[in-house]
Amino acid sequence: MKSIDHQKKYVYRQSSRILDVVSLLALIFFVLFFIMRDAASGISVFISVLITGLLIMLINYSHLWNNSLVLNSKALTLKKRIGRDRSFKWSEIRRIVVREKSSIWGKPLVQMTVFGPANTYKLLISDLKDQSGFTAQLDFLAAENNFKILYQDKRGNTISFRH
Repeated sequence: MKSIDHQKKYVYRQSSRILDVVSLLALIFFVLFFIMRDAASGISVFISVLITGLLIMLINYSHLWNNSLVLNSKALTLKKRIGRDRSFKWSEIRRIVVREKSSIWGKPLVQMTVFGPANTYKLLISDLKDQSGFTAQLDFLAAENNFKILYQDKRGNTISFRH
């Protein structure tokens, strides 16, 4: 793989995780609806489920507010739909850990933790449209910019180590 002078954009696909949240909300709604059967309770149950769903989205699926991850020869940039973009210069990255996890439904997820000079930042990369292309390009950039990437399974055991 040759050096990149241009930006390569990796876009998030939101549909699968949004379906998870909608499924969870429907389940909560039906359980609460059968517990409280009168009309007034139905409206309050609906509002409660809607608020709960928004909180789940904000907390558990915050990566859905991300638009894309951009790799270029100088930095990794997180482009957000809402809020400021976040950029990590390769020279400031100490290491990156890529770890497998499970969602609340048991679906496999892949989380990437970027360790900078003073703090860490977690990104979910399993919802990228081209996750394998992203990790391949990241491996190349790690070798080119002299930082480490550690790949771990769900238990934290090292699968592979790249430098």
